[in-house]
Amino acid sequence: MNPRPNQSRQAARYALLDGLRPISRKSTRKCRKVRISPTVQVQRAPDGGVLLAGVHTCGGVRDCPVCAAKIYATRGAEVSSALRLWRLGHKRNGRHGHCYMLTVTLKHKGKSGRKLDAMRRGLANAWRYFNQGRAATLLKLSMGLSHYVRGLEVTHGRKHGWHPHLHNILFTTRKLDGLHEREIQERWQECVRRALGSEYVPTLAHGAKLSSEFRDDYLTKLGLEIASIDSKEGRKGNRTPWAIAGDAVSGDEESKLLWQEYCREMRGARQLTWSRGARRFFDLGKELSDDELASDGVPVVEGVGHVLGEFSGKVWDRLSWRRGFVASVIAAATSELPITELEKLSCRNCSPPGRVFSEAMREPLASRSTCPSSSEPHSRVTDENAQRDRPPDHAPSSASVAAIR
Repeated sequence: MNPRPNQSRQAARYALLDGLRPISRKSTRKCRKVRISPTVQVQRAPDGGVLLAGVHTCGGVRDCPVCAAKIYATRGAEVSSALRLWRLGHKRNGRHGHCYMLTVTLKHKGKSGRKLDAMRRGLANAWRYFNQGRAATLLKLSMGLSHYVRGLEVTHGRKHGWHPHLHNILFTTRKLDGLHEREIQERWQECVRRALGSEYVPTLAHGAKLSSEFRDDYLTKLGLEIASIDSKEGRKGNRTPWAIAGDAVSGDEESKLLWQEYCREMRGARQLTWSRGARRFFDLGKELSDDELASDGVPVVEGVGHVLGEFSGKVWDRLSWRRGFVASVIAAATSELPITELEKLSCRNCSPPGRVFSEAMREPLASRSTCPSSSEPHSRVTDENAQRDRPPDHAPSSASVAAIR
């Protein structure tokens, strides 16, 4: 059986992370490399993916492809749940609701304009003004606006440079029409003028756009589509940050500088913001931080996954800093014969078998269809195994390379 498409993409994200390490911040360089427990385990997650337990995670939603994918998955599920509840009629409102996508942006100023950090902060201030005051209250009442969730997206074009914009899902009790859109556009112009000055005021049509779209379109525009990390294509001639990252890893010097600028200027920017009371209304619970969502946990004795292999601390410390090693481990674990491929990376078979039970589940995870068969043994790496069986220069196996590609 060949690796599933999502598993191959997972290996590709680890390969992208390995390529980005030299030009990323310190925490990202250490992500999935630095050990935080006595051992490091390669586990099969309940969803069929592979994770490394016992290593540092950076929680970088904008600059780490591995952490970002985990964060996207959780937040995307929350947004989808809110959309479904609101459209079908929430138990607290007793009637069907409507959902719209409102996109707001600034006028292009070209590469000579303000820095990305100043532009995205100005954009956030303009949105804050948009929601303040008597005029905002009257507009919300006419729209029947109950809640919203806001996402910040940034693209880059060779002609105009950085282009930040906000995507907002509006949860309303009324259908919106062209008159509502016109009122929104005029108010948005006033708010941009107040926040950044007249030079950044966009045209009516370009500054604010209101539309009703499908679920996948909502998640894509909010920046929660995991496939966007793997895509090398931009939109309308612009490149997404992940497209810039891919070009940077491929050796493009301009893209390397752009990637470093993006990571520096976007540091601290929130990916997703819910309006006050929205998470409580949709029963989403307490919002977890990026670090909490990205963490893979620590090695377990009675845990929540199927253990494919385990590295002792000394062996992991010695091998993990070799270029491409972490990506090779993930590629091997998602290959057709994970144990065989892990052996080529200095893993050895030993007992006990890799069945790990969870008290919260009625059956062992290894018996599920997304997990390997219970006949796959649990591999543990020892110092002696690594010294004896380590391949020259630690080159990835053919199956590992194929999975990464």
